[in-house]
Amino acid sequence: MALGNQKPQTMLAVEKAIWQVVLGVASGQIQTYTVLKTLMETLPWTEVQGCPTIEKNWLGNVLNGGPDSTNDPKV
Repeated sequence: MALGNQKPQTMLAVEKAIWQVVLGVASGQIQTYTVLKTLMETLPWTEVQGCPTIEKNWLGNVLNGGPDSTNDPKV
């Protein structure tokens, strides 16, 4: 199901972070071996953790609580 122009702000922030990393790799500004680390550091974890459940469902189960059970994106 497409959201079109009705995407929640949190989803837009996550998409922006992902696109910045993709474009960084494409332009040679980010090395491929640091992509995941860079993405983990730039994703808006506070916004993701604080968004309503319905938005978390759109973001997917992987993002619901962050990358691990401690909710520390740097682990």
